[in-house]
Amino acid sequence: RAVCVKEAKAALALAKTLNPSPTYFEGINMSLPINTDNRSHLIEKVSAMAHRGMDSVRDTSHLLRVKAEHASDSTVNYVKDEPIKSVLIAAAVAATLVALVALVNLARSRDRS
Repeated sequence: RAVCVKEAKAALALAKTLNPSPTYFEGINMSLPINTDNRSHLIEKVSAMAHRGMDSVRDTSHLLRVKAEHASDSTVNYVKDEPIKSVLIAAAVAATLVALVALVNLARSRDRS
């Protein structure tokens, strides 16, 4: 019995990390003792939750991929339409990054002294 309770707690913890919304645990009665009958029911529920979580991750990654492709296409089109402005913006960003790195290095060297 102790092993079954540990397995159930571990499975629920895993399911909770996949999607911690309160409605995710509807239908699971935690007051029931863990026996063979409700253990298989619990395993089915956790499995369904895991599948929903994986589906959600897959859908979100697809959406992010589509947005990244759109951003890339927009950037390429902007560079084609405004090449001089694009180079000036890139140079300004690079100069800002170099200045930030120099400031961080200066702060580190002062801390060491």
